This record gives sequence, structure tokens and C-alpha cells, in this order.
Amino acid sequence: MNTDFDTLRQNWKQLDKAPGPRAAGQHFCSPDTVNAISRRQKLLNYYRRLSIVGIIFIWCSPLTLTKLEFPNWAVGLVTLYFGLMAGLCIMMYRRIRRIDFGNTPIITLLEQVESIYTLYNRQTTIGILLACPLLLMMLYFMHANEAAFLGGITGAIFGSIVGIINNIRFRRYIREIRNELSIALSTE
Repeated sequence: MNTDFDTLRQNWKQLDKAPGPRAAGQHFCSPDTVNAISRRQKLLNYYRRLSIVGIIFIWCSPLTLTKLEFPNWAVGLVTLYFGLMAGLCIMMYRRIRRIDFGNTPIITLLEQVESIYTLYNRQTTIGILLACPLLLMMLYFMHANEAAFLGGITGAIFGSIVGIINNIRFRRYIREIRNELSIALSTE
């Protein structure tokens, strides 16, 4: 009985050590790419939070804006904006989650990181182009209520600051992942 268990354990350890199918001439990341993996995890956590916040805003924005007596079409546009941005964040989360540092060639990883960076730039451009007119529309409808108007301006300022900080952080993580993958490619 004990020998069967030992045999099973030994076979299991051999399965863990067995390499996956790898093509000749391709370079793979070594297991010590811990920094890139931790940055990937930070990006995943960030986009998971953004997706949740976007989904919450889809539900909360109609309630808040109808209390401020916004027209129905304006409430619909704001809700549509948050829905679109939440969808883009979910798409980015799924794209980042597909990166597999252990079983993917480094060249393919670099291509995946570049496609994530391109998607991020598109997402940022779409978000800014849609948010600016939407913000102006919201401020126009809030100008009658001084507290709401000042709150809108304050929110726009703080939101811009947070957005710039997150933009810098995202670009730094992507740049560091690229550098680490380039170093791993050049050393092999």
C-alpha cells in the first residue's frame, strides 16, 4: 500500500517536471521572470477593479443623474459611456490574462504585449474623446445647482489627476515587461 503511494507521488513529480511541447529554435521565458509576472498580476488587478467600478457606475449613474433632473437622453448617454468603458476594460483584462510567460515563446509574448499597448492607446483615445463632450454636457446641466456644479468640476480635476497617474503607471509596467522580455530574448 505504501509503495503504491510512493510510486504515485514519484510519477506525479515527474509530470510536474516534464516540459511542454516546444519547437526547436524558439526562446521561452525562464522561470525567474518573476518581475514580469508580478507586473502582469498588478495590471490584472487594476483592470478587474476598473471593470467592477464601470459596472457599478452603469447602475448608479441613472439614479444619481435623475435626482439632479437630467434629461433622459443625457442619462442614457452617460450610462452608455460607462457601459462602453467597462466593456473595454473587460476586454483589456481578458487580453492581459491570456499572457502565459511559461509556455509562450518570447517573440509571441512581445507581440502580445505590443497588442495590449495598442489596445490601451485606443481605449484611452476613445475614453477621452467621449468623456470631454459628456463632461461639458453634464456641467451644463449642473450649472443651476451650485453644489453639483462645483462637485462636477472637482470630480473632473481629481479624475484627470488619477487618470494621468494611472496612465503613467500602466506605461511603466508595460515598458518594464518589454525590457525584461527583451533581455530574456537577448541572453538566450
